[in-house]
Amino acid sequence: MIMKKEKGKMYNDGKTKKMNELENLMYNVAWLRTHFGLSQKRMAELLRISIYSISKIENGIFPPRLCVDVIFNISDHFGIRPIDLVSRKLSGEDIVLSKIVF
Repeated sequence: MIMKKEKGKMYNDGKTKKMNELENLMYNVAWLRTHFGLSQKRMAELLRISIYSISKIENGIFPPRLCVDVIFNISDHFGIRPIDLVSRKLSGEDIVLSKIVF
């Protein structure tokens, strides 16, 4: 990890930021699934992707194109802003129940 310093502030390089975003996405997909009591199979059905894709996302093994599609698909389905799926770990306060259809 490369840390850069600018005017007394430390910040991560692009690689570290990207890793944090991927870790947040992995966490958030698993968190949403378990928070709503969904199996990987049911989550995959709701998002119209394969169960294999859900497993890969939760384990951090996925192609970039899949990420973009899934991020927007999850955002639409769960009523969460796409940026929130990658920028931070979600909590129960982030969920708008009226938008969720199981």
